[in-house]
Amino acid sequence: MLHPGKLLLSTLLILGLTAGATSIPVSEDSFSSGTRLTLAAGKGTALKVSDKNAALLRFDLPPGIAAAHLQAATLRLYVAKVSKPGSLQVRKVDSDWSEESSSTAPLIGEESAAIPGSLPVQRSKKFVFFDIRDTVRAWLNDPDSNLGLAIVSQDASVLLGAKEGSGVGYPAELEIQVNTLLPVFSGGDPSSGLLLGSAIAPGSIGSSHSVSKACCPKISGLAQSPPRPSRRELSVACSWVLRVCSQ
Repeated sequence: MLHPGKLLLSTLLILGLTAGATSIPVSEDSFSSGTRLTLAAGKGTALKVSDKNAALLRFDLPPGIAAAHLQAATLRLYVAKVSKPGSLQVRKVDSDWSEESSSTAPLIGEESAAIPGSLPVQRSKKFVFFDIRDTVRAWLNDPDSNLGLAIVSQDASVLLGAKEGSGVGYPAELEIQVNTLLPVFSGGDPSSGLLLGSAIAPGSIGSSHSVSKACCPKISGLAQSPPRPSRRELSVACSWVLRVCSQ
């Protein structure tokens, strides 16, 4: 039979990895033509990507998310039309831009380990997904660095869905997953009598009373600082402590 302390630890680790998913719509989108960014492109119903065009995307991240709590960040793009098959890459934008003005195209960063690889595009009306967790973490650590993303290609010619073109396809979307309960459990080791640095008397790990008194106030304390877990998450966490420790 699994020791109650180890069972509790396993349960807490599972709960600690519970993630809340949030879908963030694109706040601005446009595309460059050569070295220019035009107002017409910012109002276009689709975003051109080719060896002469780069799609530009900007996302406004919700406030109060710590970079350490980010579990995943996925960029979703809808390929509305493929005129020439090839591959797409994602790059960070290194200078400011706006969809509401005509200007010189922003600087686009080089390929980096933060957004590895490329994805092939062969058929129209398909979604493609990029893992950009490291890039979003960098934005969370330094919000001023969030100047958006560029979708580029050296060999393909495609149209991506834009927020102004609901009849053409779907606009870009960023989905993030945040570990809302991770701060409670990641530093604790109930099997050794520690929970986030607070000592639990030896031998009391099997006592629902002593463990719940040590744990639940700390879980409830998270409600005072972002990201705020829901009441259901708090209730589930505390009830599992009680159930496991009473065995």
